[in-house]
Amino acid sequence: MQSRFLSYLNHAVSEQNSNRIELSVPKKDIALLLGTTPENFSRTLKKLADDNIIIVDGMIITLINPACKT
Repeated sequence: MQSRFLSYLNHAVSEQNSNRIELSVPKKDIALLLGTTPENFSRTLKKLADDNIIIVDGMIITLINPACKT
C-alpha cells in the first residue's frame, strides 16, 4: 500500500512540477483508487508522516525527501 501511494504521489508531483500537491478528491476516494480501505490509507499517511517522508496538512501533501519517491 505504501509503495502504491508513493507511486501515486510521485506521478502527481511530477505532473505539477512541485513537491507539494493538493488532493482534488477526498482521501476515501484515493484509498479506493489504490485498492485499500480509508482506514488503512489513513494509517499509511500517518506512518509516512512519522517517517518524515511526507507532511500532511488537510488536503495538501508535501513530499519531504524526493529520494523516497517510488
